[in-house]
Amino acid sequence: MLMLLPQEQPFIYNPRWPKVGCLAASDGDFISGRTLYDVKCVDPRKGKLSREYLFQLLGYACMNACDLSGHQLGTLGLLNPRAGFAWSMELEAFCRAIGAGSFDRVLQQFCEQTAATVRE
Repeated sequence: MLMLLPQEQPFIYNPRWPKVGCLAASDGDFISGRTLYDVKCVDPRKGKLSREYLFQLLGYACMNACDLSGHQLGTLGLLNPRAGFAWSMELEAFCRAIGAGSFDRVLQQFCEQTAATVRE
C-alpha cells in the first residue's frame, strides 16, 4: 500500500467534518494535497469497488464544503491495496461524468436534501 500512497502536501490523516444538516459528523481516510482519498480493502476475488464508494466520497466533499474550516479539495480518489488499485478524478469532472453538471449543483442539491448550509 505504501507505493500507492500519494505524497502531496498537506497530508492529513482521518479528516473530520462536523454534523451537517441532518447528517451525523463523519470522517474520511486521508487528504493528500487537494485530493480526498478513501481506502477500500475489498478482496478482488470476492467483490469489487462499487459506485456507492464514489458517492460516499462525493458526500464527504459536500460536507467539507459546508465546514468553515474545510480543506481545499479538487479531486476524489480511491485506493484498494489488496488489488493494487489507485483511482482519482477531478471533482468537477466527476460531477459532469455522473450527469450532475458541476460540483456547485451537487452541493446545492446536497444542501436542499440535508438542510445544510455552505460555508462563506
